[in-house]
Amino acid sequence: MTTTILKEPSLDARIWRYIDIEKLVTMLGENMLYFPRADMLGDPWEGSVNAASLDLRERYASQLRAEITSVSSPWHELATLEKWPLSRQYAFVSCWHINESESAAMWALYGRPVAIQSTFAKLKKAMGPQGVHIGMVQYGRPPDAPFDPTDLLGPLFTKRPSFSFEQELRIVSFDDNAFHQKAKAGVGFALRFPFDEVIDAIYVAPDRFPWQRKAIATIAQKFGYTGPVKHSDMDAAPLF
Repeated sequence: MTTTILKEPSLDARIWRYIDIEKLVTMLGENMLYFPRADMLGDPWEGSVNAASLDLRERYASQLRAEITSVSSPWHELATLEKWPLSRQYAFVSCWHINESESAAMWALYGRPVAIQSTFAKLKKAMGPQGVHIGMVQYGRPPDAPFDPTDLLGPLFTKRPSFSFEQELRIVSFDDNAFHQKAKAGVGFALRFPFDEVIDAIYVAPDRFPWQRKAIATIAQKFGYTGPVKHSDMDAAPLF
């Protein structure tokens, strides 16, 4: 399978993931990138459409109901309007932050002790053979611009404008087997991810002690990481 690239940043754009120590250890130790299910990301609007899409969706659902006679069809539940959000249960997402530097907002929002930093070019190369969808999240959509009712990707790459500070780059993968078998998808899954080829640096959160940075560096090195482990640049002393 090939990876689909939607709207993308420049290849040299710096990208970040703010994570906890357990996730760092799993990433480095197993060379895997975890994807939680879209409906478990914490935003109830995740994957939702705008108002202009509802009428178009209703007409499409009516057409589906006329064409589908078997309740065993994987499309039967999508033909029932109140079941449409089920599509989120077959989509899995990895979220990255696009920024040339660290973000005080991201450190504060996620409260994580570690951030890994890479570039879009390296992420794109690592995901190339995985058959996923990568793109920048769009914040807001014109009220008179509906989504195509068969487009499950568009809503997953669109969020409300109030989230624009996230500057998110998103990787999305669908569990097609579970969808077509009408099976319940898991809460998440992992894809192979060569972190030694992707990570440019590991940053330790602001206000951490030197021994904490040293401990994180020791842990990373035990799993074969040879790159830099840095204190947050936000810890630099003011000049006055």
